[in-house]
Amino acid sequence: FEPRARMEPLLSKHQVKMARQLGACMRLGAVYSGRSAQLLAKTRLYCEPGYLVFEVPESDRAMVSHAVERRLSTAADTLGLTPQIRNRSTAEATRSQTA
Repeated sequence: FEPRARMEPLLSKHQVKMARQLGACMRLGAVYSGRSAQLLAKTRLYCEPGYLVFEVPESDRAMVSHAVERRLSTAADTLGLTPQIRNRSTAEATRSQTA
């Protein structure tokens, strides 16, 4: 099974690139959170000039495993950015869950 061959008639090169970028970011979120929406809601993933930033609450920093770092690096690579992990204050993470 070769997915690329099946997608070529359906998607433009730009759309394939965007699908890879989105998929890499989704895999990062799934690996970090174990697919827990509640845990994922405490984080932020965003771009700033030159960087793909993944903010994680200080209290959950231990969950940033080597696999999470690899997924972030892969996601950043697909976007042509440098990966960066930052601490997010617990208060900020709590506010975003209630908003």
